[in-house]
Amino acid sequence: MFTDRRFAELALFDEGLLQQFIDEREAILPADEVAIATGWIGRPLALHDVLEARAGAGVSLRNTQTREISWVVELTASGDIVEGEQVMARLLPTGDVVRLGGPIMRVPLRLRESVVALTGDADTAACDWAGWIGATDAPPIIQNREGEPTVMCMSRFAVPDLATARQALAVVLEPDEDGDLFVQTIELDGEHHVRGWVTIEGDEVVVTTNSIAGGDLLTALVREAIDGAVLVDEATRTQAQIMRELQELDPTGVPTEAAEAAAQSLTQYARSWVDVAIPALGGMSPRQAMDDPTRREDLMAILREFEQHEHAHPAWTGDTPSSIARAELGLD
Repeated sequence: MFTDRRFAELALFDEGLLQQFIDEREAILPADEVAIATGWIGRPLALHDVLEARAGAGVSLRNTQTREISWVVELTASGDIVEGEQVMARLLPTGDVVRLGGPIMRVPLRLRESVVALTGDADTAACDWAGWIGATDAPPIIQNREGEPTVMCMSRFAVPDLATARQALAVVLEPDEDGDLFVQTIELDGEHHVRGWVTIEGDEVVVTTNSIAGGDLLTALVREAIDGAVLVDEATRTQAQIMRELQELDPTGVPTEAAEAAAQSLTQYARSWVDVAIPALGGMSPRQAMDDPTRREDLMAILREFEQHEHAHPAWTGDTPSSIARAELGLD
């Protein structure tokens, strides 16, 4: 019935299936086994700090509420768990050994507040935990520095004359040395942040931003600056769409042009992400968090979440979002 062990655990311990099993089978079960299983009734899911992890042996967990430390025999996930992480687990005493009632569940940084609220509420039910577990499978929700959902937007324009277009763009945007890249920055809290950029690609002008609102503003600016600019193509991609497209791709059967386009979108997304405000980083961008000792470890946790999501959904043979972001942050 249950293909996901996390939900099977909820049904067993929080929806009464274990008690039902004991009631129906107690007469034919050894008394010591009945005593052990009865002791598991009411054992809750709890939030733990990972103090130590030994691959193929187990993990040392500290309950964040009771501060009790337990060595848990765990032969599978112990190879993937990292010291310093926070995880959800149901600990079951079995004689002198502590075992797990289900799989260890990592706690994404963005969901720490919600899991603390659930563990602290005596009325938390199995359906509440089921909703929380579903949220852990979703990729991190990212907003830009202006608090808008991150959406990669592209608008492509044909222009009457590229030389004239370059001159016009240089007046309203910040050009690079080659004159093929023009950046729009905004000032927030005394700091400058990239809102979008314009590139010259062949005989076209391409506008790229990380939000729909920013795309509308920069596109309007380009139309106003370049006389005769004609929109020939536009597209938007949310973070979820980009990840889903990459997951569904079979690299061996993708035409070269399509593969290059997907790789370009991925690179643009990952490079822009490092300058986007992340709520879980206290509104800092990953680049800013790198230099802040109070947020650096949170940044590392987010990058680990990306890597775990990529590992769980392998689809691309080239650089991944996490590897591109790490390179942008100087972590490789």
